[in-house]
Amino acid sequence: MHHGVAGYGVYYMLLERLRLAEGYQCALDYEILSWDLDCGQELIRSVIYDFGLFVIVEDGQMFQSVELNAYMKLMEDKKAERAARAKAAADARWGKSVANIPVDTPQETPQVAKKEESSKETVVKEDRLERELEIMKADEEWLGVLSESTGKTKAELIESFPKFKQRCILNNIKNGHKDMQDAYKHFESWLYKSGLLKTKTDENRPRSSKKTESEIRQQKDAEINARNEEYQRRETNSRKPEEWVRNQGYDPQEVTLLQLMSPGWREQNPPTHPEWIGKDITEPVEVEAI
Repeated sequence: MHHGVAGYGVYYMLLERLRLAEGYQCALDYEILSWDLDCGQELIRSVIYDFGLFVIVEDGQMFQSVELNAYMKLMEDKKAERAARAKAAADARWGKSVANIPVDTPQETPQVAKKEESSKETVVKEDRLERELEIMKADEEWLGVLSESTGKTKAELIESFPKFKQRCILNNIKNGHKDMQDAYKHFESWLYKSGLLKTKTDENRPRSSKKTESEIRQQKDAEINARNEEYQRRETNSRKPEEWVRNQGYDPQEVTLLQLMSPGWREQNPPTHPEWIGKDITEPVEVEAI
């Protein structure tokens, strides 16, 4: 309620960072958090400290969420329990199969056969991702359109494919995409997130020019400052309910905002202080003694 939608968003973005962090703890570095979350440091500091949502640990160097830790422990316990049941079932099944194999028959154990089958399947799936990249490399028309959008040559785009493959593996897409259309979209999205696609501010820049880290940080800081100024402006210009009631010609101690908003109420109850109507809410209002 204090920070509105901005505070709600920052809280859940902090939870997402903790969920992906090792040990569900994150470094208490406001500069990095402000950069990653794209908001002011004061808002982040307030969400972490002012509402009891997080706990500061490691001598003030890290923070964590007790509630998130409890949920994650519950999830990990269930995961371990499922894994143990699956292992017990597998041991029982494969142990029974091995017992039925004649001793004199030189056959592979089910475990070995299963591993070889899984290995073959993995190779096929990894080849699928490699085939997708080969198709994309050979698509001259697509590379030409993408080259115009990014300001990169076709050769430079192809050189970025190994990095894209690494990103696919890290995102657990090492077995290939749903289809080629999905692969194309993923590559273009990855280019945008990597900063290789032109933005509106880059339209007048030469294709060979690149933004330095300092320029990117200055641009981000300017955007954050502009949003903070707009927030302060709205806070300054916002009216309190009692000020609005007074501006309509009624005494806030006698009339509520709900009454004023009720249909037909004003027709039956004309303003008791018409001299207040349209009066600047910042000016003091003098009430005549009765």
